[in-house]
Amino acid sequence: MRPLIFLGSSSSIDSFVQVARLTNRQIAGIVDDNFFGNTSDICNISVIGSELSWNFEHTRDQFDYFVGASMVPINTNDRNKRLNMIDIVERYHLNLATLIHPSSYIYPDVKIGSGSYVGYCASINNRVVIGKHCQIHAYVGISHDCEIGMNTCIAHQGMIAGINVVGNHVHIGMGAAICKNNVVIGHHAVIHPRITVMRDVED
Repeated sequence: MRPLIFLGSSSSIDSFVQVARLTNRQIAGIVDDNFFGNTSDICNISVIGSELSWNFEHTRDQFDYFVGASMVPINTNDRNKRLNMIDIVERYHLNLATLIHPSSYIYPDVKIGSGSYVGYCASINNRVVIGKHCQIHAYVGISHDCEIGMNTCIAHQGMIAGINVVGNHVHIGMGAAICKNNVVIGHHAVIHPRITVMRDVED
């Protein structure tokens, strides 16, 4: 297992770091030019460089990477930074770490894209497919036969009923619920906290 580098930082990085440590991953540091908190280290992890100057091509085979930049939908700068980090991953064909909390319950036939995060006590049911760079936070429940697109965030206690499709770059807020089957949530949609969704949501 290669040492782990976080690409970007955010207020959620505590959760990512905890899961990395619980799964015995060595953390090499954070690469971020405008890091969260603007201190020399975060969670006792050193900021070791900037994405503007880090030699990704040279270090490609030495590390695994995880995009830790923010997914908060109301901050355009943060979202653009995250998309830029994902672009760096694709451009340099970087190895990705997938961080799954040991307390989560994931059925054997679930497919989770590389670079994704699954948090404390999350439950993911049969035949669910989750794209790359997703964040499934604590106490989230995803029922059977759902498809979750890439770079999508389901915040704490979000619930998704079975046989639903969630697009790319979607943000589902804390405690929100998709309670009906055969619902399609379009790309870039934002579902605010505690909202109950009973119909399709357009791109």
